Amino acid sequence: MKIKIEDIVDLYNSKNFQRALNSVNKYIKINENNNQAYNLKGVILRALGRNNEALLNYDKAIKIKPNDLNAYNNKANILRQLKRYKEAEKLYKKTLQIDNSYFFGFFNLSQLYNEIGNYNESENYALKALSINNNSSQIYIELGISQKNLGKIDDSIKNFKKYLEFYPDSTKIKHQIDILEGNCPETSPDDFIEDVFDSYAGRFDEHLINILNYSGPRFIKKIIRENFDKNKIFENIIDLGCGTGLNGNFLKNICDNLVGVDLSANMLEKAKQKNIYDHLVKSNFIDFLQEKKIQYDLFIAADVFIYTGKLDKIFELIKIRSKKESWIIFTIENQKNGNYNLQKSGRYTHSINYIKNLCKKNNFIINICENFDLRLQDNEWVDGNIFLINIFK
Repeated sequence: MKIKIEDIVDLYNSKNFQRALNSVNKYIKINENNNQAYNLKGVILRALGRNNEALLNYDKAIKIKPNDLNAYNNKANILRQLKRYKEAEKLYKKTLQIDNSYFFGFFNLSQLYNEIGNYNESENYALKALSINNNSSQIYIELGISQKNLGKIDDSIKNFKKYLEFYPDSTKIKHQIDILEGNCPETSPDDFIEDVFDSYAGRFDEHLINILNYSGPRFIKKIIRENFDKNKIFENIIDLGCGTGLNGNFLKNICDNLVGVDLSANMLEKAKQKNIYDHLVKSNFIDFLQEKKIQYDLFIAADVFIYTGKLDKIFELIKIRSKKESWIIFTIENQKNGNYNLQKSGRYTHSINYIKNLCKKNNFIINICENFDLRLQDNEWVDGNIFLINIFK
């Protein structure tokens, strides 16, 4: 039976990647000078996580057809994924030298510049892409992001709302608009959090610790060492919003069972590579605590409540999932008055009085409420508080 490119594409689109790879290899044996086949093989290999092999196949496609726009573009996409931004930028610009009306050249440069924080260039290339094709929904997101970071708030809101004309139920874009308009919903939507941290995972540890001087794990370790017997072993610890596992190394040594819960698959993959946690679960932590009837004697929530405004439900669930005597250690970003507020940063601040009222409502005892410098933002310290709370049932 003769293999057709269209059939291989169908296999790829149905996520039968290994069958697609087998088929394209057979096709190439018969059509060894077909640049489209090598380009397609590169796409399939990337889907299988074999990026280096994919790059080699894009090079073969380009060797056969030196002006292969798709091969240059696809190769650049992998290089961008690998954070090889200069090489990716050069290849995207090569596509525009070949065809100065190539939409994806402009669009992908806009994405690249947003990723590296060059928002002026991102806006510039997004506007050029928009002049070629104004029916691509994603370009309005790139414009919205770049303009948000440039302080062009009205333009940013306009472009995020334009995206909603394509996808009116997009909770993450509605949340972006809430942030910019100064609204305060009760919590951040799951897909907003996933997007933020899936894209952040690759540089999370280095950026948070070495650039932002994040001090959460250090203070959590300090609180535990100063308030518990040095030989204390907890039975079950849950690390809510565990991320890449910055708290995991220390926590693992003081418990029999360590559970990490996070919404971001990419963050969880980084945590898995550290081989710290006994169980890692991709979930909203409220959903997890509602569904999994496990009792814990220590709850950790480091820099996590900053993405949830109203904390009433999580406190109720912590009480339900606590052993007879349990503890919770968590951090917040401070505000003086009211209960909570959504900041322009996309993070929530909470007042100490709000936390005190929640504790009183749930019969929790606040053992420690300590003010500290949480992390840097725009070269200034974020005012934070760390709590150690005792839970009796």
